[in-house]
Amino acid sequence: MWMNVDHPTKKITFHLDDCIYIPTADSKYKKVNGLLRDGGRLYYKFLQEAQSYYEENYKEYKFGRCCCKEF
Repeated sequence: MWMNVDHPTKKITFHLDDCIYIPTADSKYKKVNGLLRDGGRLYYKFLQEAQSYYEENYKEYKFGRCCCKEF
């Protein structure tokens, strides 16, 4: 389970492990498995872990799910 944290839009998006929309390399302002200025893509083994992190740290951010698949 991937969680895309996007600081500029204040949005969190969850993606499945095999989603084609999750880059495998860092960009200038976003990190894979870490956070930079514009956010990052964080990996969680379980959906519940990702949801807990979202609720504890980004509750004011808009929540969404990717169109990759239903989960």
